Amino acid sequence: MCSSDLEVRQIAQRVTVMRDGKVRGSAPAAAMTDEEMLRLIVGRTITQVYPDKGRGVQPDAARLAVATLSGDKFHDVSLTAQGGEIVGIAGITGNGQSEFLRALAGLESASGMATLAHKPLRLGHPEAAHEAGVIFLSSDRQKEGLFMSLSVRENAALSALAGFARFGLISRRTEYEKVQEQSIRLGIRTPTIDTNVGALSGGNQQKVVLARALLANASLVLAEEPTAGVDVGARSEIYRILRGVADEGTPVVIVSSDTQELEGLCDRVVVFSRGHNVGELAGTDVTEENIGRLMITATTHRRERGRGEVEAVRDDSLGQRLRRFAAGDYAPSLVLALLLIVLGAYVTSTNIRFVSAFNLQKILLLSSALAFVGFGQMCAIFTGGIDVSVGPLVGLSVVIASFFFTDDNTTLDMGLGLAAMFGVAGVVGLVNGSLIRFGNFTAVAATLGIYIVLQGISVLLRPQPGGSISSDVIDFITRHISGVPISFIIAVVLAILLELALRYTRWGMSLRAVGSKEESAARIGVRVNLAVVLAFVACCLFTALGGVMVMAQLGIGDPNQGIGYTLSSIAAVVLGGASLAGGRGTFIGVLLGAVLIQEINAATAFLGLSQSWQYWFIGGLTLGAVAIYSQARRTE
Repeated sequence: MCSSDLEVRQIAQRVTVMRDGKVRGSAPAAAMTDEEMLRLIVGRTITQVYPDKGRGVQPDAARLAVATLSGDKFHDVSLTAQGGEIVGIAGITGNGQSEFLRALAGLESASGMATLAHKPLRLGHPEAAHEAGVIFLSSDRQKEGLFMSLSVRENAALSALAGFARFGLISRRTEYEKVQEQSIRLGIRTPTIDTNVGALSGGNQQKVVLARALLANASLVLAEEPTAGVDVGARSEIYRILRGVADEGTPVVIVSSDTQELEGLCDRVVVFSRGHNVGELAGTDVTEENIGRLMITATTHRRERGRGEVEAVRDDSLGQRLRRFAAGDYAPSLVLALLLIVLGAYVTSTNIRFVSAFNLQKILLLSSALAFVGFGQMCAIFTGGIDVSVGPLVGLSVVIASFFFTDDNTTLDMGLGLAAMFGVAGVVGLVNGSLIRFGNFTAVAATLGIYIVLQGISVLLRPQPGGSISSDVIDFITRHISGVPISFIIAVVLAILLELALRYTRWGMSLRAVGSKEESAARIGVRVNLAVVLAFVACCLFTALGGVMVMAQLGIGDPNQGIGYTLSSIAAVVLGGASLAGGRGTFIGVLLGAVLIQEINAATAFLGLSQSWQYWFIGGLTLGAVAIYSQARRTE
């Protein structure tokens, strides 16, 4: 298997072209012209690989000016780029050209001057570069350019969410229309824009990255090896897109090790050698020969022509749609709902009292407490972390409540107690997040340390259970409407609102982006440190809300009763379909996972089984969920 027509002719006597899994043609290499080979590979006739070059610079367009920029692998580099032109940077790989481009994107530290549209670029800060309109297209799109667990639509829209939002909420209709428009314009071959981006071919994935730049109204496009790993047909379309961006007034700077690509696409070419700008070519002087001549320190010349990747439109049959659903975020919720029904029906057939109003109210009341803590755990897990301190925090919340919510205290005292519970939770979340992001602790190490500290504080405040909670407070918290606890209704509403926020707000999209791929999130301007810290603060605030429910269930301050919520909250999150690696999951799934756990606990009692069966059932389901969900998602 060869990656270029030049390589084919050098080593092969006969050429066979396959596309979409079928042989499209075969002939002796000498008898097949480049045009015939290209037509067989792409499936259509391509009359021109490179678009016509631009009409020249646009004086009124944005202008990039770099003066004496220096970094670890490049020194004293100066160049300009203006709307209407594509500027290429050539050189043998490792001579500093990639590092220079990344420095302009804020991804590498550098010193010197760089201005865009007469405004200084803040070097070393990707957020500042993003705010200035700089879009960086990495050569490693899967590791640095795309969020592989997100859809085509979500990947394309991430840099332009502000343009789709009104009053902080994303307009899904506007987002869908804009992304669909770019999908058609760029010729992205995908069943729908909600298809997972990992299902696309390399060329189409690169187009998704380009769609992100167009949607963000970029002021500068920096492209590193823009056609690496894509087939010839996709290359010509990518060249057309880049030329269109330049013609619309946006400067385009590309780094490429393919001198033929530089000759065919670029208006000017700057040549790097040993980290220095050793020459510049413009107009008709931009030729492979002249570029090679300027590479005075080079001993070899290597073309990277891609890997002849075959593009294929994926089948969108019913079976394919079902497979995509099974690999998606909401399939686990459907599975949990079915398990709830099946388990409930089985236990009811054995003991009809299982569906008594009293038992159902108890299950839902216990589920609401676990769901609130699970919502918090979900926030932490979305970032790729985990919070093992939630259990002792529940206990500490109950202990604090036991000093304020007694019959002897006034309403003001109780208000102060509620403020103390959530205030302490907020501080704990801030400490957890800060240790992880600024103290370089792993999430487990940081929250495990806080786990021990919180449990120690709780035991210090309440060495023995004490401080009876007011019966009026308990009655208020455990009220119900038509047999359904108000707390559970709140949990359902909260799950729906959080789910909408996850999909339709910048907060939710940023949280998913950070967990999906932190480095890529930082490159498109997401404030990763802030997102992670706020996620752990939210985790602890939701845990305190769960503590309010546990307070009403226990009726007394007991520091040891909250510890079990650490493992049960993680189990609820995993059962709900979340990935412990971060970036995916649903709050609806967490709610259903919490209900299933409490249903299992109740079912074992009604079936006359020992408490150990509760752990075995829940542990087995958790392991099974991880195995099944992981296997299903391998097909993405």
